[in-house]
Amino acid sequence: MGPPAVAAGAATQEQVEGFLGTLRSQARAREAMLHAQELTCAWARVPIAGEVPAL
Repeated sequence: MGPPAVAAGAATQEQVEGFLGTLRSQARAREAMLHAQELTCAWARVPIAGEVPAL
């Protein structure tokens, strides 16, 4: 999560570290288990050769 968010300019490294620290401390306080989504999807429109992409 961190490097892509920082690279995209969506967050600073300090913001990412602060978020992760808060998430960890809240999970520990509640004896919770964090589970990452197993399937992540992305969609892209790939132009056919010679086609002008729509904006």
